[in-house]
Amino acid sequence: MSKVTIEIISGLGAKDPAAILITTKTHRILLDAGGVLEQGAPIWEMPPHIDAVLLSHDHFDHIGNVPNLPIDVPIYCSKITAEALANKETLNLHTIPIQGEFYLGDTRIRTGANGHAFGGMWFHLDCAGGIFFSGDISLESLLYHFDPPPKARIALLDASYGLYNIPQEQLRLAIYKTLNQPILFPVPPSGRAIEMALWLSEMGITNLGLDKDSLQILTKMIISNDGSLQSNVIERLKVLAPQLQNITPFIEQDHNTSLQTLPSIILAGDPDGFQGVSGQLRRSPEFYHRTIFTGYCDAKARKALLQGEVDFMRWNVHPTLRCLQKLIRILECCDVIPLFTAIEEIALWKKSLGVNIHFTSLIIDETNLYHTNKEYRFLENAVSE
Repeated sequence: MSKVTIEIISGLGAKDPAAILITTKTHRILLDAGGVLEQGAPIWEMPPHIDAVLLSHDHFDHIGNVPNLPIDVPIYCSKITAEALANKETLNLHTIPIQGEFYLGDTRIRTGANGHAFGGMWFHLDCAGGIFFSGDISLESLLYHFDPPPKARIALLDASYGLYNIPQEQLRLAIYKTLNQPILFPVPPSGRAIEMALWLSEMGITNLGLDKDSLQILTKMIISNDGSLQSNVIERLKVLAPQLQNITPFIEQDHNTSLQTLPSIILAGDPDGFQGVSGQLRRSPEFYHRTIFTGYCDAKARKALLQGEVDFMRWNVHPTLRCLQKLIRILECCDVIPLFTAIEEIALWKKSLGVNIHFTSLIIDETNLYHTNKEYRFLENAVSE
């Protein structure tokens, strides 16, 4: 077996953009090319000589640095992810099925639905005994399908929640108890927006509004299930669609209707609550809904939380501890690199997951794993858009 190198460029030890470089005998493969979530944060430096890029899904922390890729490098992703890319007409795009396989040199790449987003997928590389990259992943979604992956020697796992272990069912109940007031949920359109709307509707909440981008995603879902949706959900989405009100016109300059007539429950992008439709609504003096964040909170959102301006109630879109344990059982892996989370107690992680835990880049051969001390430089003057 030839040596394979796994280099964690970004995403190790914090909720940072996803960027992992796999070097095989024939190819240098970049897994995701994420943009920064915090305004003004440094952006990771692009490694040289990339032969291919695999994109797991269309969220900014996984595709935001695509514009800085070499223009001719082949990019492999789902059709939905491709449609979300900036300047896609100039990119060397290769759309691939959610469930399928293809080759880069002599390395077989297998794909499956990641349960996290519309058009989202994981990647399994048939080299070094099997390398699994989850991208972002969820095993608890009401909307998105999860495909169990093949066995792998080493797993690069979304561990965004650390060892957090509250199941989705319990979180949904807590959110339901808050619905006696007007609420704005800032959400990503291709992520939890439609999932939450479907759940709210089926729980009897009828006065629902979504932004235009989320409604467009819903229409795409109804037209075609690309394999990232659960098989029984399309008919339910068809029932949902006519119940939803487009709230985007309420923020247009020539719109004369008062914000007092908005639906009582609103789901809208951007998920940070300061940009997009959600940000425009919150800046209006007429807007009276309480804002509840359900996912990642950047510095501005954390400040708003501390000041009591907004609330936080999690909606699981990443794996809990139980989900990580289940993934490891499916993969039958011995070695895990937890991604997108701070690691403080290594012994606790090892005890909780029952595998070897690594917090550095690796070189793998037939019998051994070697840690590397390679560090990546970040571009200090870069600014997140």
